[in-house]
Amino acid sequence: MRLNRYGISHRPLRPRSDCPAQRAISGLKNKSAAGNVMTVRKLRAEEAGDAMRILEQGRELLRRRGIPQWQKGGYPGMAELRRDFQNGAAYVAERDGIIIATFAFSTEPDISYRELISGEWLTQGTPYATVHRLAVSETERGRGVAGLIYEAAAELARACGAVSIRVDTHPKNLSMQRAMVKSGFTYCGELILAESAEAGEIRLGYERIL
Repeated sequence: MRLNRYGISHRPLRPRSDCPAQRAISGLKNKSAAGNVMTVRKLRAEEAGDAMRILEQGRELLRRRGIPQWQKGGYPGMAELRRDFQNGAAYVAERDGIIIATFAFSTEPDISYRELISGEWLTQGTPYATVHRLAVSETERGRGVAGLIYEAAAELARACGAVSIRVDTHPKNLSMQRAMVKSGFTYCGELILAESAEAGEIRLGYERIL
């Protein structure tokens, strides 16, 4: 098996989050208010460094804003990116051939979403998709990229048979909360993260019915 410098195989090893519809979609295109076309597609192995730089930019932005999210143990780092890639869950958004955002999309149940410590999910017992580790390049912030990604994720989720999309964010991450609400998500309640370096921390859960 050939690995690149980041330890990522040039072919995903276990595409667990894949569904036939995902494999059939080579790239979802959406337009911003300015008319610029953005394409959402799966991360390629040789692009891991570009995706990692955007994640690091996102971590630094949160630090500057005083938001204690993504500040422990280098999370999210190359280990998470590698796992997302191997599971077929690593995606990027590009414009004019340049990667401008990275995120993880999955249709696997999230252990942190099994139950809320306050409130309740909009759906119960139905298949859902998740979007995690979303970060936008510092040169593209404020241009509605997150909203376009959520729309692309909704299209993917529908194609995979999901009834809804669930996401979460830190209680102090007000800009992401606004982006979620603007993209049609409803605040459902608080949850406790079960995995990663941030395990045990409280997050706000949001859901959008498709």
